[in-house]
Amino acid sequence: MHNSHGRKPLYEVIREAQAKSAQDKPLQPLHPQPAQPAPKPVVRPTPLPKSPKRVAPWPAKPRILQFNAGRIEFSLPYQLVIALLLCAVALMLIVFRLGQHRPLQRSAKSAASKQAVTVAQKTTSQAAKSSGVITETTPATTSKGSNRIVIQTVQNSEDLEPVKKFFAQNGIETEIRQIGNWFYLVTKEKYDNPDKAGTDGFAAKQRIIELGARYQSPPGYGTFGTKPFSDAYGMRLD
Repeated sequence: MHNSHGRKPLYEVIREAQAKSAQDKPLQPLHPQPAQPAPKPVVRPTPLPKSPKRVAPWPAKPRILQFNAGRIEFSLPYQLVIALLLCAVALMLIVFRLGQHRPLQRSAKSAASKQAVTVAQKTTSQAAKSSGVITETTPATTSKGSNRIVIQTVQNSEDLEPVKKFFAQNGIETEIRQIGNWFYLVTKEKYDNPDKAGTDGFAAKQRIIELGARYQSPPGYGTFGTKPFSDAYGMRLD
């Protein structure tokens, strides 16, 4: 029933109020979505400081000579050992080559000396024949002795010149040496003990005595007795 005085009934007022509140209220979705979590802030990792590059240490070289528990130890690198071996091989080759050349040189020298002695003997014999002196040569021998044969000793060296020439014509080379105030005529070649029978020195001494018996001193030079040079003796002279 409507009121004649313009008043609305109470239920219409309530209905209008509800309708108005429904219009002001936001619409709710039929299927509500779950709430999304808030995005987390992005945290960038701080870069670590770069550490300096570490160089791998070289192993310490062992000492060449070191003491270990009371013992002496040697430590050589293999490069040095190889170098030493090569040096040793080269040295052996050099010594071997030198050893091969020396016999050839000695043989050449001995052949040359023999040839020179032969030529000297021929020259001496020819000169002796031309001068009328009969000469007897003895074969040259190589001696390892240390004694020279003293043929004559005088105070005037000029008296020994013809004696030196005489023995050279007969194949015995001599030389004049001064010792103090005296002059000695000695053999150039060295011999074994001239006083011992069977040695080359004894044979050379006997040969000198035999030749001395035939020696005649030229005019103006000193004489040496009836048996010249029979008292020849050996002496160690360099």
